[in-house]
Amino acid sequence: MSKKLLFEGAGWEKAESNDVGNCRIRTRIKNNEGRVIYLEMGTCNRQGNFLQIHISHCFDVKDQESNHTKDLCQFEGVQYHKYTKANILQFVNRELNCSFDEMEVINDNSIRVHDTKNPLCG
Repeated sequence: MSKKLLFEGAGWEKAESNDVGNCRIRTRIKNNEGRVIYLEMGTCNRQGNFLQIHISHCFDVKDQESNHTKDLCQFEGVQYHKYTKANILQFVNRELNCSFDEMEVINDNSIRVHDTKNPLCG
């Protein structure tokens, strides 16, 4: 059975976004240890190069008030990887201790991160 990483499309879905499907995405995941993490990212075009991953928020939901978790804030800012589904999936699995098989961005407002406290996936 496939384990799908779900993101809410939070930007303009028609903007350039490689194969991701939206220029800004966000989710709340439960990782392999049961930790719930909020993650928001988008594209960043740096000096005319390819679209890069820019992580704007990455924190444990227990730190929701401050939006800052010491061991996760290191990921915020420009990442030097191309903004693609494969690279995002690899980042989430490797750095956030997850084991997703595929990724999907939902742009139709059927999932909304800020309408629930529960993880969208995990």
